[in-house]
Amino acid sequence: MEVTEHFQKLCREFGLAPESDQSFSRKLSDNHNLKSKQVRMNGERVYCWLDIRLVDWENAEEDRIKNLEEFGLKLSDPEKGAMR
Repeated sequence: MEVTEHFQKLCREFGLAPESDQSFSRKLSDNHNLKSKQVRMNGERVYCWLDIRLVDWENAEEDRIKNLEEFGLKLSDPEKGAMR
């Protein structure tokens, strides 16, 4: 699944209207300094994002809390992400 497909799925999960592929791609490159490269896959030219990795967003908060606890930090309110 492509990055844009994951983004659209995330938007649907939260009841948000997804942006167009072009708008989403522009924001990734302009706002987050991500780079893309044109390559051939199965004889077709496609653009691939470089140095990007998808995260299981459903488990991301749990992983973040676990990582903080490994460094001896605790969240006072996990809903708000405030550290104590």
